[in-house]
Amino acid sequence: MEQEKLYFDTLKVDRHWYFVEYSPPQPTSPFASVHLVITEEVEAERVAVAMEKELQLWLQRYPVTVMVSSFDSKGLLINLNPVRSFDHILGWKDLNTGSIVSHWRLVSNEELPQLTWDPASLKSIYGDISSRTSTQLKQSARKQQRVLKFGWWLVFLWSVVIPVGIALLELFSPIWLAILAFFYSVTMAYIQWMKMLGKWPKTDMEISKEEEERRMHHHHYHCERNPEGFRRLVLENLERESREQIQSEVAALKGKLR
Repeated sequence: MEQEKLYFDTLKVDRHWYFVEYSPPQPTSPFASVHLVITEEVEAERVAVAMEKELQLWLQRYPVTVMVSSFDSKGLLINLNPVRSFDHILGWKDLNTGSIVSHWRLVSNEELPQLTWDPASLKSIYGDISSRTSTQLKQSARKQQRVLKFGWWLVFLWSVVIPVGIALLELFSPIWLAILAFFYSVTMAYIQWMKMLGKWPKTDMEISKEEEERRMHHHHYHCERNPEGFRRLVLENLERESREQIQSEVAALKGKLR
């Protein structure tokens, strides 16, 4: 029988000029991770010192090996090459002395504490962090699949079953109903013909849709004319969206503290 796996939520803490995301070990990761998201323009040395401080704080709170990294407001990894030998710091508590060991470098598996974190142990350590088991995630996925399947059947009913039912109704219905259906079809054909000639008044929704399609064709034309500019625009949009998301998270964290 497959062993039950445990998936934890992420903790977020505001530190004024940056915020921290702490993620406990996942089934595929041997250690926890701490991400510092820097929201202001600061020197690399100040970022590195903050990373060392966060490593100490989180190891005191949760005695699990942790890797600390830092990112700017665009979500890009911060280069610490001028002030540190590596962009990440890895640390743990020494099993014999209880002191904290940390390294600004790649660490081999042989150097890491040889500990196996089973779900029960992790649940005990991270009792204050919400978690879900692999069984719960599978149940949630199956529920989502049932919802999607139900939606598919609704579409099938609306697009296939109902039209077939109408056709059968016309075939076996009284003559007056067949005549009514005939005149309805002729009326709809007339409306469609007038629309093709441009003589049928357009709804606000149709006008809005045509304008949106016109803008899309216009943008597509100019993107093909200037692919390099288009790539720069995409990068700028991605960076802007990343900054907006980070600023939104900062505002949400600061709001919780009020």
